[in-house]
Amino acid sequence: MGRELDQVVDTEALSGQSGIGKILIIEDSPEIALAYDRFCRKMNWDFDITSNGREGMRKVLSTPKPYAVYLVDLVMPEQDGVSFIRDLKEKDPNAIIIVQSSLDEPEKIIEVMKLGVFDYQIKPLTKENFHRAITLAFQHSNLREFQTDVERSNREVLRKKLGALSAVLSLAKESILELEKAYRLEQDDPNKKRVFKPIRPNV
Repeated sequence: MGRELDQVVDTEALSGQSGIGKILIIEDSPEIALAYDRFCRKMNWDFDITSNGREGMRKVLSTPKPYAVYLVDLVMPEQDGVSFIRDLKEKDPNAIIIVQSSLDEPEKIIEVMKLGVFDYQIKPLTKENFHRAITLAFQHSNLREFQTDVERSNREVLRKKLGALSAVLSLAKESILELEKAYRLEQDDPNKKRVFKPIRPNV
């Protein structure tokens, strides 16, 4: 597998794209972890690697910004992948998780997918599958971040419009009160005419 990941044939698509997010890889096999390390470096992806779920959770809790993508093995010492995923989803329900495991029983895959993971890859991963899985996860992460920015921008636009509408309504209320006041004065003194000057908002 290490030789497969070393022979990267198409790195132009995402190589050099630092800033697209950071990957947390949790893999207990030193050989596989080294292969992922080499591949990520060739793709210029920012990443951390830990050997079990407990160390991975320490990374999650200590990083100032959430990881964009998690690549998680299932069978590991100290804390397995399923326990890590459950703990992570409690802290970050939107976490994008790729599971990579040699467990290929349909019942197990369904059980894990129900935890809300993004993808389930069967080991050993070829370089193409690894590249495709991470790329799709990054695209999903970037799209969701874009949607969040759009929603935040829309809320700000709406807030400004509501503020402007509130100001107009306030001026309209003042104009109505002035009109009522002028009407009462005319009723008290019919010979006294009062010219009503409506309040106009500054444009």
